[in-house]
Amino acid sequence: MNRKLISILLKLVVIFAFAGFILVGIGPVRWFAASIIRTEPQLADKELFAVLYVNAGFIPVYISLVLAWLVFDAIGSDRGFSYVNAKRLDIAAIMAIVDIVMVIIANMIFNSWNIGGPPTIMCTMGLTFLGLAAAIVCFSLARLVSEAARLKQEVDLTI
Repeated sequence: MNRKLISILLKLVVIFAFAGFILVGIGPVRWFAASIIRTEPQLADKELFAVLYVNAGFIPVYISLVLAWLVFDAIGSDRGFSYVNAKRLDIAAIMAIVDIVMVIIANMIFNSWNIGGPPTIMCTMGLTFLGLAAAIVCFSLARLVSEAARLKQEVDLTI
């Protein structure tokens, strides 16, 4: 596969991921909140906050997807190994950590409202693991891309 095709395929992944997160925010999050309200009517005043907070938790993901799009675009233009892309990957890793913090805060808030219990804690653990894995991958790729950019720059200077 050439770089242009790889770039296009990776951008398709970003488009589907972006659409998926938007659909989850619009549908299942609201449906889940409504189902909790049906079983716990005293929490009705907290429904809007919960839905907005969960959707706000997607903002770091959206930022990371935009950064991924820019990195994938650079790959298609033969600019994949650059300090700019290393910085983008660093920012994506930071966004993953921000998302982890938001998930943990949400879990603490929801537990203080007696919402969730074991299923919420299990979801929090899963999301925390995924966020941590994403942060480690992005930080690692940032170091590798930065090193590749340095080596590329050295090679370009010797020719």
